Amino acid sequence: MKLYFADKTQNDDGFNEVHTSDCNYLPIFWDRKHLGFFDSEKEALAKAKKTFATAKACPYCCKKLFQYQQVNSVMIQKNI
Repeated sequence: MKLYFADKTQNDDGFNEVHTSDCNYLPIFWDRKHLGFFDSEKEALAKAKKTFATAKACPYCCKKLFQYQQVNSVMIQKNI
């Protein structure tokens, strides 16, 4: 299990990123929301989306989920 947090502030692309506690891009403590311990990135993201509709996985510490979201986004845009 890993400990996850979400940015309270949206990034330049308009997303609140979800990070693991050991991520190099984890925001300072007053600018992050504690999500809790989860077995998967997907579970942490689901919890974050309850507070932040624009929650998205961090491309560095949640790489697999981030890549999955990118592929899904492209497929939706292309109506596949």
